[in-house]
Amino acid sequence: MELIAFASGSTGNCTLVQAGGARFLVDVGISLRRLSAMLADEGLAPADIDAVFITHEHTDHVSGLDMLIKHFPKTRVYAPRTVAARLLGMKPAAEDALRVLKAGEHIELAGAYILPFRTPHDCDESVGYRFDCGEGSLAVCTDLGCVTDEVRSAMHGVDAA
Repeated sequence: MELIAFASGSTGNCTLVQAGGARFLVDVGISLRRLSAMLADEGLAPADIDAVFITHEHTDHVSGLDMLIKHFPKTRVYAPRTVAARLLGMKPAAEDALRVLKAGEHIELAGAYILPFRTPHDCDESVGYRFDCGEGSLAVCTDLGCVTDEVRSAMHGVDAA
């Protein structure tokens, strides 16, 4: 398993997670050009991404989503229900790409188990993600005001965060 933070902060957030042979992005708050360059540094391209997981709908987490979907329309984008609804309002072109998930319910994708978990933030249904596969486990969560019991439980025993 591997976790690479491409960007973190108010100017953009984007993290690459490689787990069980799959490649995921958590958030796409950077331009497609910047994302492409960072992926190229890892020997990858945007077409190599298996799915994108959105933590919440703030611009610094989703600003690059439009162009990613436009140029790579097979990209699947996962988000909680409220976040997905707000994304559709902001980015109608994302409709075909969006998949709704629920905090606390695992999904299996490309050999990895992904658990979205609630995080405290100033928007509805903000989540972090835990990724588990045979190689280990890691978690990504952003914009935490504090570490809640739910966050602590979801991140318990991960190899990296």
